[in-house]
Amino acid sequence: MRKSRFTDEQMVAILREADKTTIEDVAKKHGVSQATIYGWRKRFGTLAVDETKRRRALETENGRLKKLVAERDLEIRVMKEIAAKNGKRRRSPRAGLVCASTRSLSPKGVRSPARRQIRAGVQIPMANRDDKPLARMRELAAHYPRFGYRRIRIFLGRDGFTMGVDRAHRLWRKAGLQVPLKRSRKRISASRPRPLPTTGPNQVWAYDFVFDQCANGQQLKCLTIIDEWTREALAIDVAGSLRSGRVIEVLSRLVSERGATRHLRSDVGP
Repeated sequence: MRKSRFTDEQMVAILREADKTTIEDVAKKHGVSQATIYGWRKRFGTLAVDETKRRRALETENGRLKKLVAERDLEIRVMKEIAAKNGKRRRSPRAGLVCASTRSLSPKGVRSPARRQIRAGVQIPMANRDDKPLARMRELAAHYPRFGYRRIRIFLGRDGFTMGVDRAHRLWRKAGLQVPLKRSRKRISASRPRPLPTTGPNQVWAYDFVFDQCANGQQLKCLTIIDEWTREALAIDVAGSLRSGRVIEVLSRLVSERGATRHLRSDVGP
C-alpha cells in the first residue's frame, strides 16, 4: 500500500477546515481530490487533532501488548510440549532451543524453571563446582610457588579436576594467586679472592689502558699506573701500540725508582 504524504493529524486538520468551507476549495488548496477528502471523512469522522494523536498512541500500545501476549502463550505451549516429551527427565537446554526454533520463538524466551524463579526473586541454593578445584589450586600454589596457572592446571588434571586453560585462568584470578617476581641477586663467588684494602702508600699499584685517537684518525693507546692509596699517577705511557714488553719495561722502571709494591692490580692483561 502506498504511503500517504499526509499524517493523520494533517488529514484531520484538513477535514476540520473543510467543515468551515467547501470541499472543492479545500481539495484545490491542498492538491488532493475530493474523493480523497471523502475517504478521510469516512475514516476519521468528527475526530479532533488531539484525539487523533491519542488514538494513534493507543493503537501502538495495543499492538505491543498483543505481541507480548502472543509470545507468552507460545512460550507456555513450548514448555508444555517439552515437559510432555521428556516426562520426569531433566530437560536439556538443547531440546528447548530446538523446540523454540521450530516454533519461531527466540531462544531468550525459553528459560528453565530455575531461571524464572531467580528472576522472580527466589534464590535456589546450588553447589559451587569451583570450591574443590579452588582449594586444591591454593594448596598446589603454596607447594610450588614458582609455578603459574598453566602448570598448576596440569597438576589439577592429575588430581581429577580436568579443565581448560580459560577456566584455570579464571580460578587463578578468583583465588588471587600470582607468581612472585624474581629479584636479581648479585652472586659473589666464594672461591675468588677479594681485593684487600690498602693501608698505606706503595702497597697496591693499579694499571689499565685508555684509548684515544688523533685528529688524523691515528689510534693512541695509553698505559696508566696509579697508587691506590695516594691516587698518584705514577706513570702514563702513550704509543700507537703497547706490547707486553713495553708494559714490563715501564713497571720495571717504577720498581727501580720507588721500590717494589706488594700487590699489582689490573682489570685486563697487558
